Amino acid sequence: MRVLILSPYAENGLCNSGDHLIIKSLIDILNNLSQNQINIDVISIAKSTIDKEKIFNNLDMNKYKAIICPGFRWTIGEKEQILTTRLKYIEKAIRLKIPLYLIGSSWCIYPGIEEQTKFKINARESILFGLINENKINYISTRDKFTSDLLYNNFNYDMPMTGDVGLFDLEKIHTPIDIKESLTFAVSLPHNRKHYRETFLLAAKLKTYFKSDVFITSHQKETEKFKFGNIKYINLSGNSNKFKFYDNITFHVGFRLHAHVYFLKKRKPTFLIAEDGRGYGNILSFSKLGIHAAPNYILDYAKKYKYESVLLKNIGKNAMIDIIKVVKMIEDEMFFNYPETKKTFNIIDYIWTTELLDVFNKLLKG
Repeated sequence: MRVLILSPYAENGLCNSGDHLIIKSLIDILNNLSQNQINIDVISIAKSTIDKEKIFNNLDMNKYKAIICPGFRWTIGEKEQILTTRLKYIEKAIRLKIPLYLIGSSWCIYPGIEEQTKFKINARESILFGLINENKINYISTRDKFTSDLLYNNFNYDMPMTGDVGLFDLEKIHTPIDIKESLTFAVSLPHNRKHYRETFLLAAKLKTYFKSDVFITSHQKETEKFKFGNIKYINLSGNSNKFKFYDNITFHVGFRLHAHVYFLKKRKPTFLIAEDGRGYGNILSFSKLGIHAAPNYILDYAKKYKYESVLLKNIGKNAMIDIIKVVKMIEDEMFFNYPETKKTFNIIDYIWTTELLDVFNKLLKG
């Protein structure tokens, strides 16, 4: 059996490591369940210097029993530039009647609140949703509550919420929380550099308050070197194999969704500071251990404005993370023996055993 994965991770490795985590986790699941009796091709749909059109035109898609597009991001509105390469593969798969699996489809909008799930999805993708959803050989799920609401508000269909593929390590399902004896923190840097100063202040507070070793981490290639005083900076960009650094860290605190996802995958506690709808949707869908990075006035503006561009101009303006609140929430989570973290693990286990295991078994049967 041969399957094709459409990957958001760039071939040259310049894309952020979180995208690589999605693909690596998906491949690990497929190999585990098939006992390595599966052939997997991966094609990147990310921007790069490689001729995507040539690859698409020369590819014989009839050899695939399924095409998987993990983390498919629905495009909001008509002005945003959509990933046309990705859509070409999906449209061709529909014509050839090759089963499509859009597992953990998502949205990405700033700041990301319930009112914005009423925005309209791009017309071309709306047509594709109808074509995919009408054929039972295909499968669509969402990464979080907000994406489910977005699809329901646009198409009046309830899609199963299965989370990010990166959450699932089959060797960790139904296993207890992993707590290291010595307390250490990794504080992940945000996409938005206007929050870098707050990241340092948060890391410094964790270091002094808990008297622990603290590291600041980055998931994307930095074009300049940053100095964070006496706190060590670790660059984990390139691919998620570098996330092994996290295996010796007790607790993640920070902005990167896939640092958060990786810690949950490894059954470790994590506190997410959500920069946009992806992160905030994850907090509402899984662990409540997190806050929104956007200030309250931006969240209020988002209820009134129909266009994200108005809000994007205000990212980081007058924003200041409530560091004391973050530290207090983390302290309470540890003091009460990680209740929110354990609830999240139960949700992940439930999704796997009641939904995704059957989905992957169906996929592998061809």
